[in-house]
Amino acid sequence: MLHTKTDKGYFVRLERGEDVVAKLTEFAKQEGITAAEFRAIGAVENLKLGSYDLATKEYDQREVPGILEAAAVIGNVTLVDGEPFLHIHGVFSNAELQCFGGHVFAMDAAVTLEVFITPHDTSIVRVHNDTIGLKLCTFSVDN
Repeated sequence: MLHTKTDKGYFVRLERGEDVVAKLTEFAKQEGITAAEFRAIGAVENLKLGSYDLATKEYDQREVPGILEAAAVIGNVTLVDGEPFLHIHGVFSNAELQCFGGHVFAMDAAVTLEVFITPHDTSIVRVHNDTIGLKLCTFSVDN
């Protein structure tokens, strides 16, 4: 993984085979990022997507085979138990231009993945919500 600082945050380039979630989480921790948004383009493989079922409070996870174009990847960085946590969604297309999208659980950079990270000057913490069954962003009254 290579990166440079920009006037609005960071530009990160992930190399072939790198675990995107692990590398970006490690980067957020290293840089002290406690709230950020990001977007990415490139190509990925070993993709695992999911969609959430509110009734069962479980994700339906599916692996998508092959090398896929990352047509639109967006996400944010928040904190869970004091550690950076990535929430990522994406749309990906295969060689036949069929698209797959949803919540990203895992993906590796296939050719390269270019990520633009915009940090914010606050901390956003996620706390488990029993009604929804997920860790949701919380905000203090002062913000």
